[in-house]
Amino acid sequence: QTANTAQGPLLPVRIIVESVKSQQLQEVDEDTPYLRYMQSCKQHKVTANSGVKRLLNLSPETHSVSFNANLLGDRGVVPVVDALMLNAKLASLDLSDNGIRDGGVKELCKRLLNIPR
Repeated sequence: QTANTAQGPLLPVRIIVESVKSQQLQEVDEDTPYLRYMQSCKQHKVTANSGVKRLLNLSPETHSVSFNANLLGDRGVVPVVDALMLNAKLASLDLSDNGIRDGGVKELCKRLLNIPR
C-alpha cells in the first residue's frame, strides 16, 4: 500500500539492519507512521518536527490524535498527513495552533480524501 503525493507515490521504506551477533545483513520491510513521516519530510524538504516524531508511535487502532501547537505551518502539515495515511481508523485529527493557512488547508484536504477507509 503506497500513498500518493504531488511528486508521486511514497514507497515503503526498506531498512537494512545489521545483526551484531551474526554480523550478517538482514533486510526488513517496514512502513510505520514514523518512517513514512521521515521519508515525506525529506521528500518535501521539511525539517522533521521533534514533537510530531514523539507522537507518531500510534497504535493502528488510534481513532483520535492531536498535533496541536507544533508549529507545523503549511509545508509541515503535509508529512504529518502522509504518515497518518497508514491509520485507516483515524476519525479525529487536531491540527489547531499550527499556523496552517489556506494553501496548507487545501493540501491537507487533498491528502485526507485519499486516506483508505
